[in-house]
Amino acid sequence: MLLTLDAGNSYFKLALWEQGEITRRDRLANQNIEQLLQLLQTYPENITRTIMASVVADDVNAVIELACRDAGLHPVERFHTTASCCGLTHSYPDPAQHGSDRWAALVGAASLVSPPLCVVDAGTAITVDLLAADKSYAGGLIMPGSDIMQTALKHGTRAIESAAAGDDLFADNTAAQVASGCQLAASAGIAAAVSAASEFFDGHCEVLVTGGLAATLLDALPGCRLEPDLVMLGLYTSTEPS
Repeated sequence: MLLTLDAGNSYFKLALWEQGEITRRDRLANQNIEQLLQLLQTYPENITRTIMASVVADDVNAVIELACRDAGLHPVERFHTTASCCGLTHSYPDPAQHGSDRWAALVGAASLVSPPLCVVDAGTAITVDLLAADKSYAGGLIMPGSDIMQTALKHGTRAIESAAAGDDLFADNTAAQVASGCQLAASAGIAAAVSAASEFFDGHCEVLVTGGLAATLLDALPGCRLEPDLVMLGLYTSTEPS
């Protein structure tokens, strides 16, 4: 059995793998370190390998690694963005500057479909990453997620509260208007990025969408493929013999 962990900006995500399939998933807010410690205690003792992609601070990583050890799990292996992985090659001057979760998502995507491809990861931030036909990294972009946009408006203006977007685009109260406007901005930005990616690849580009807010974006991305476990799949793929 293999345990994969994704320590993100807002959530810790875990997946337990048996014979190439995920048999258990867990997700909790990354402020809940104590809850993570308790959760890890419920995992089976016969896990043979633990691998983690992380964008959190080093002190939090150290706590996670200690918690895994206290739970009797194997020492955590950190997945890092490197110049090459599973046939993919990176174009960053310093690949380590590219988030390891984004790199894992590309590895996972390339195990599912043949590039060229585009991975949209919609979470706290929204990232768009491109992989060329020869499996080389072709660039990407980062934009704020709708929650960050709402927070910026709340702190940059007076008397605006956050809310969840409703069914109506044009709402009848300020909080809902902020929510629908930020959701529209995020969706429109992603749609524009995906359209540009298709043009970049001469009209042919597989689009895979992942992340906690992925399901809310499907209407704005017709023809895309929802793959909520891309990061986990990339981590799993990275452990397979080449």
